[in-house]
Amino acid sequence: MNFIKKYYLVILILISTIVLLILVDNKFALSSHLFRVAGKNAQNQLPQSKDPDEFYFCNNEESINDIIEKTYSNSTIISFKEYKKEFIKINKDKIKNSRCIKDRHLIIPNFTATRIINHPLGWDKPVYAIYIQWGLASIDNIIKHTEEIKNTPINAFVIDAKDIVGILTYKSNDPIVQKYQQHPAIIKDFNKLVHYLHSKNIYVIVRQALFQDMNLIKYRKDLAIYNKNTASKTIEYKGNPIWLDPAKQEVQDYNLRIFKELLSFGVDEIQFDYVRYPAEGDLSGVVFHDVNTPEDKTKHLERFLFKAWFLKYPTETKLSLDVFGVTAWQEKKDIMATGQDIPKISVYLDYISPMLYPSHFNRGFEGIANPADHPEYFYQKGMNYFKALLPDYVKIRPWLQAFKWRVTNYNEEYILRQIKTSQDNHGYGWILWNAASNYDTPLRALKIR
Repeated sequence: MNFIKKYYLVILILISTIVLLILVDNKFALSSHLFRVAGKNAQNQLPQSKDPDEFYFCNNEESINDIIEKTYSNSTIISFKEYKKEFIKINKDKIKNSRCIKDRHLIIPNFTATRIINHPLGWDKPVYAIYIQWGLASIDNIIKHTEEIKNTPINAFVIDAKDIVGILTYKSNDPIVQKYQQHPAIIKDFNKLVHYLHSKNIYVIVRQALFQDMNLIKYRKDLAIYNKNTASKTIEYKGNPIWLDPAKQEVQDYNLRIFKELLSFGVDEIQFDYVRYPAEGDLSGVVFHDVNTPEDKTKHLERFLFKAWFLKYPTETKLSLDVFGVTAWQEKKDIMATGQDIPKISVYLDYISPMLYPSHFNRGFEGIANPADHPEYFYQKGMNYFKALLPDYVKIRPWLQAFKWRVTNYNEEYILRQIKTSQDNHGYGWILWNAASNYDTPLRALKIR
């Protein structure tokens, strides 16, 4: 009997606790609401507006541009230019000399308190993408691209999150990353951008260049690959130190912090680029950290890719990798230089994107005087070589040449020849590369008439 009494007593206590929590929660919710209303009423006749019902209080004559950047995420307006225009229009009587008038309340147009949470589209079908370089990755430019691809097969964008310059296109919330990212964000709200593209049924691939990073070396020269033959003691490109040492733990951790943040945006795929060691220029004075044999380079790349795979595994976001086109030939000298041993580094991937641009093969390669004029040869041979090197679950989505360098007759037909050869040789979709994101010729080729 005592046991039964104790049992009922425990149940009664639990029920009482739950009821009390509900009452307390409602009380606090009501108090919070009353406090907010009272606070608004106490701040002198706030403007009445049907649409927006939230405001930004001007404490100290702040810059209007700063306020617009701060409040953009609290509006449903997608275009940053449109948001800025609407903000200034609706608050013109509270602005003087491009600053807010002190103690005024500025209206946030099309206010929303809802935080955007995105989820990957979950596609398992070929995607056809164009690359958008970091300097052109503003939301307004990307909106323009969504209009340009109408009536074409293009259903995906590759958007730079971090290029070889090392500057992020978005504002990081990670305190370690923030230390080295002292610049304005080109993409004002990455969550809003992904939400917009998903609403247009566009698959979002973000590109993260890893071990080329001028920005990080500017702050942390100790993380660069050591080169005794230069004044800066680093590997330089056009006078700028550019190569991080892939084996250094801080280099890997820094890039993994960015990777985790990109995962949080709910993008469909994260694409790593420059997952390799340098292969260009005079490397006679170079000393790599913790590399005793060429195989050690591959091990350091594998170590990074395993960590990234482990972080993304619980999500639906895919992982892909850009690799030199010539690595399909798997010549020992290329593997030893770059560390890109394809069978070993590909096991952590969903997609691999070889850069089989015909123009990037040396003149006379395999007896061909001008490789740029023979896309069929390089895509047919390269794609089949990659197919033989990869696990069955890794799909090949090649980069296609959308620029005229070295090509005798660059036109719409040149684009279509690459697409057909890729599709006929194990290609699961494709990505068009143009460094300036100029796709006039490919769009003419792909327009559905």
